[in-house]
Amino acid sequence: ESGDRAGNPVTLGSYWDDSSPAVIECDSICTKDGNFWTVHNAGGPSAQGLRTLESGTYNSINTVYARLVDAIGAEAVVEMAHRLGIESALEPLPSITLGAMVVSPLEMSAAYSTLANFGSRVDTYLIERITAADGTVIYEHEVVPRQVLSEQVAAAVVGVMRKVVSNGTATKAQIGRPQAGKTGTATDSRDARFVGYVPQLTTSVWVGYADTPSPLEDFTVWNDIEGSEQYIRKAFGGTLPAPIWRQFMTYATRKLAPIDFPDDPSGTDVYRQTPFTTVPELSESTKDTVDSLFAIGLNAEIVSLPSVLPEGTVVGTVPLAGTLLRQGSTVIVEESNGVAPVIAMFDMRGIDKSQVGAVISQFASDNGISLTWSLVEVTTSSPTQDGVVVSTLPAVGTPVMSGQNIVVRIGKTP
Repeated sequence: ESGDRAGNPVTLGSYWDDSSPAVIECDSICTKDGNFWTVHNAGGPSAQGLRTLESGTYNSINTVYARLVDAIGAEAVVEMAHRLGIESALEPLPSITLGAMVVSPLEMSAAYSTLANFGSRVDTYLIERITAADGTVIYEHEVVPRQVLSEQVAAAVVGVMRKVVSNGTATKAQIGRPQAGKTGTATDSRDARFVGYVPQLTTSVWVGYADTPSPLEDFTVWNDIEGSEQYIRKAFGGTLPAPIWRQFMTYATRKLAPIDFPDDPSGTDVYRQTPFTTVPELSESTKDTVDSLFAIGLNAEIVSLPSVLPEGTVVGTVPLAGTLLRQGSTVIVEESNGVAPVIAMFDMRGIDKSQVGAVISQFASDNGISLTWSLVEVTTSSPTQDGVVVSTLPAVGTPVMSGQNIVVRIGKTP
């Protein structure tokens, strides 16, 4: 399902407030075919791979947020949506963050304004003031802000949403001043939206057929800013609502001095830190090892090496199991190609008799092979060769095979 991802910031807030395979198992029926929900990304294969929440947000990756809702629970998303200013009844469905529920542009503006205000919510209203003919104020609405989300969490979400506009899916909404927002596209492009804000003003743009939802495909619109027609093959939040938002906000902010968002409050950085994780213990299967790495947020790069082990068997990892890494780091998985390596016998001459076992064991370990050895004394007339290795069989530089016995000749003076 392609979804309306404008709900992503609400989900991101609920995740941070409490704290990829695309096929997700559900407790309740997700489809007529059973308890499985297959999530698709609009970007196809280019949207696959391991991603941070930040990247998943500004690139609008469905599978990231489907997994996130699966992890934190749809109930947490509903609670956060209501806290931020969405008042419609919401059902805690697995696809809630991808546009499963109908939410008005006004409600989306209210929720995004709460984020723009760093967690301070102001309820929406229609009438600000009623004044009599003589200038007497009969009624004036009193704005009563209340903090519904920590400033640090809201600031972190705003920081991510700024990247949606600067280098994500909403670059066509840029108006040359500090701004943030999020695109959203419904399944089959039946509707699309962009909700964005500058520090002083929030605007929500929704495009679609209100009475009979139909795909927004193959049509032409007038781009007032560029003064030309724009052909839309298939509408997305970033290709139709975002330019409309840009046109409107360019005019709406003409008399508003550009200002930046407030500085992040102390403690915001904790929400931007990539967590650490530990490289897991090896599995014999390369697939199982890669899966276990992905499960804890690590990328895997498979390198094939000569080895006496069966083809496909994991030989080791770099770094080793137990190493602490930041999530998103890459672990090299070394797997056997099933071809025994050609290893040359090293020079042992001059090594003391007492060190022979340790030296051969280390050589075998370094090359991933097993070796045995036997000591044979040979008479020598040189005092400097007494008690040390004078030669080996196989000789220095000749091939050594796994399982081979190394004959080590030790010098002995008469």
